[in-house]
Amino acid sequence: MQLSDITDRATILKIKQAHGLPVHEELAMCMKEAEKVDQDMFDELLAINLEMWDIEAEIGKLYLKLKGLTDKRSKSKNRITKKYGGHEEHKKY
Repeated sequence: MQLSDITDRATILKIKQAHGLPVHEELAMCMKEAEKVDQDMFDELLAINLEMWDIEAEIGKLYLKLKGLTDKRSKSKNRITKKYGGHEEHKKY
């Protein structure tokens, strides 16, 4: 594995650890190699991955909200279908 990939993994594991996930052993292994990278380069990659983590969290929240609204929409349409006829809609995720 390339040093850049190990460093990327180490920064992601640092973020996971900061969020309380149990990654200590894997992080320790990655950091043995990632410590070879200049601190400013490590910090830059960490900052990028932190921003990506936040965006992914926002996307996850939006996905759950959208899924909930889609379910409500489907139920509403199915009530109309039951009353006035037609085929019920069943969404699968």
